[in-house]
Amino acid sequence: MEAFRQRKKKTFLWIGLGVLLLPVLIVLLYTLTKKITGLTPDDIFAFAGGNVFIEMGVVLLIYAVKSVLFFIPIAFCYILTGNLFPPMYSILLNILGVSLTLTLTFFLGKKLGKNFVEKIVSRSKKAKKFMEDTEKSNVTLFALRASNIFPVELISLVCGCSGYGYWSFLGLSLLAMVPTLIPFSIMGEALKNPMSKEFWIPFAIVIVMMVGSLIFYKLRHKDEE
Repeated sequence: MEAFRQRKKKTFLWIGLGVLLLPVLIVLLYTLTKKITGLTPDDIFAFAGGNVFIEMGVVLLIYAVKSVLFFIPIAFCYILTGNLFPPMYSILLNILGVSLTLTLTFFLGKKLGKNFVEKIVSRSKKAKKFMEDTEKSNVTLFALRASNIFPVELISLVCGCSGYGYWSFLGLSLLAMVPTLIPFSIMGEALKNPMSKEFWIPFAIVIVMMVGSLIFYKLRHKDEE
């Protein structure tokens, strides 16, 4: 029991540290990129000549590439899109982009098969637990998606190879991810002024939802740990 408490305390300590560092990393990356290259996301996309369809196509291409590059945090995709487009367009485009990433990785997992995916996720305790889960799988999927911390692609691979129905998988994933996708998109628009309330209010909303989902996940699986 004491060992469990120590593990839980350590887990929440790391979560708390990550939560506190998230806005710093976002602002630092934006500032360093601008300082070193003199470019902003708008400048980088200038090649499109203001053609919104080309810009949207590039964003969707980034989401497609992310389906095989697990190390790119999904939050950076949300914020990049939010920085390039007005809020309503960025939110819709992010939903479309996330759907693309989820779909590609889901069917990749289906194609690779369970044995191959097991090797990929073998180093992740949570992914292995989710892969073995049956009774709580929907609840676990929702909680891990809502946290926005656990790699999107690993869960999608597991669902793809485990007999999950595609539409149930996609619907439940979007239901969990969209509530944090929206404030992240708004943060992207306010990135040029990170000290503004337009940046920090959406960030606070994101943190409440992320921490809440993680606490729910830990409590749900307390007996198993």
